[in-house]
Amino acid sequence: MVAKELISCLHDWGIKKIFCVTVDNASSNDVAISKLKESFQETKHGLILDGEMLHMRCCAHILNLIVCDGLKEISSSISSIRNAVRFTRSSPARLKRFRESCNEVNIESRALLCLDVTTRWNSTYLMLDTAMIFRKAFGALESDANYTKYFDEERIGDERRGSPTPFDWDQAQIFVKFLKTFYDMTLKVSDSLYVTSNTFFQELCEIHGELNELAKDPNSLMGKMAISMRRKHDKYWGNHEKFNDLLFIATVFDPRCKLELLKVGFEIMYNEEIAKKMLAKVENSIHRLYNCYKEMMPPPSNEMSQTSSQSQQPTLGISRPIPSIFKARLNRDARL
Repeated sequence: MVAKELISCLHDWGIKKIFCVTVDNASSNDVAISKLKESFQETKHGLILDGEMLHMRCCAHILNLIVCDGLKEISSSISSIRNAVRFTRSSPARLKRFRESCNEVNIESRALLCLDVTTRWNSTYLMLDTAMIFRKAFGALESDANYTKYFDEERIGDERRGSPTPFDWDQAQIFVKFLKTFYDMTLKVSDSLYVTSNTFFQELCEIHGELNELAKDPNSLMGKMAISMRRKHDKYWGNHEKFNDLLFIATVFDPRCKLELLKVGFEIMYNEEIAKKMLAKVENSIHRLYNCYKEMMPPPSNEMSQTSSQSQQPTLGISRPIPSIFKARLNRDARL
């Protein structure tokens, strides 16, 4: 069904050539992309490199799946705070009482409490981040019989019953600080006002380093969350063969990065043998893409030929500035 609608839209728009399609990481989308590929294979130059790089898995969606696994570690604390937020938003009278509680503890923030969508961790982050501002106000509500009675009801939407305890708030505070890194990364890779594909690899390396560092202390809350998230991370991004090379090629085309930064990133994430293999694969893909487009382009004019002959082979070195995570490694390699 997805493939049928997609093919129909492309036909209506008069699109006869397609390079890449980004979809969520769902099995139904795998089938859709396969059928889309079949429909374009008979068209001359309809697919670049025979559709080898056609299927792009949404990085923001995979990041969502990774972080959702970390949420499970403090699900009961999140649930209790969610119920407290739900109480204040359930009626005008309760919202008025909550504002009175804010005045009692001298909270003048104009931030608005928001209820999250449980399947979207970024909304949970925003809910917790805002709720932390009003922690004392929720504490003042403990003296309100209507508030405490609300948590005694048989079912209020979540398994966890009871108002947030100091332990719940402390857990949430740690988690909010931890989640901010991933929230910022999600905004970077999913922005719609500018190109973001060139930043993906750098953000991936940041995630890899962050999770590995936190996982060194498996007995702490952060360590437990990192270990859980790393398992999901490795499922989608641990196997280098699952990546679409376009994600790496976009980094090479970024004049701040080029091929050298990609080399350093591979060495950070994988062993030396795999890093060399991946780098060679990306270089090969770049040259294959160039040759593919060269065949599609009309013969250059004499003026263009002279200009081209004067140009040197494009450098695949590195141009400053570069992301901080790579600086130490690059400086070390330069000294060697």
